[in-house]
Amino acid sequence: VTHPRTDGRTLKGVGSEVMANELVEQPAVYPGGEAAILRFIAENLKYPSIAQDQGLQGTVVLKFTVDKTGAVTDIVISKSLSRECDKAAVECVSKLKRFTPARQQGHPVPVKYTLPIRFRLQ
Repeated sequence: VTHPRTDGRTLKGVGSEVMANELVEQPAVYPGGEAAILRFIAENLKYPSIAQDQGLQGTVVLKFTVDKTGAVTDIVISKSLSRECDKAAVECVSKLKRFTPARQQGHPVPVKYTLPIRFRLQ
């Protein structure tokens, strides 16, 4: 896919296809890195009381897009645990700060990001 640029040249490879974050030249990065994402989730994830009462533990895997501005969009559940835990995981991830956007050939591009969210009883 080529897109016209203002200087008349075209840009190859910066199309509308959303690539996996690991495959771009400069991946999207959360402020403070992976440790900061994990800390944010640990501090903001609300473990549903019904899941706690049932002793439910496990992992919800979410996939989302980090858009050209670094915002988290299009969150989908790729591995479900329970309706309540899935909802809690989506709510938590939707509150993440903006990422530094991924870049391909010097231009910001949207990328797919996969994030496992663990629910563990203490």
